[in-house]
Amino acid sequence: MYLLVILYIYFVSFLDKPEKSAPALSPRAIEQRAKWHIPTDEMDYPVCAAYLDSLRARDIKIHHTSRWFNGATVEMDVAKVAEVESLSFVTAVELTRDESGSL
Repeated sequence: MYLLVILYIYFVSFLDKPEKSAPALSPRAIEQRAKWHIPTDEMDYPVCAAYLDSLRARDIKIHHTSRWFNGATVEMDVAKVAEVESLSFVTAVELTRDESGSL
């Protein structure tokens, strides 16, 4: 007997970003911002590594992270959605693609 598990692609939005991290900018970007007096803001900081590690510990595959949207595109089965939604650092879980590749 085989068990078929269909994995879906979701975007998981996080509550906040780490307070004590360095901006995720290249040295050239930092130089240009200094030259033009452009301050860094929340969008420049990386997604919290502890949040990503927590998802990985639940056997959730991370495809991509977005510092601008403060979240990650992940691959998981439907059974894990409620578990992820209940995490204190998760604000939303949105289906972005089903098994047929649509949505």
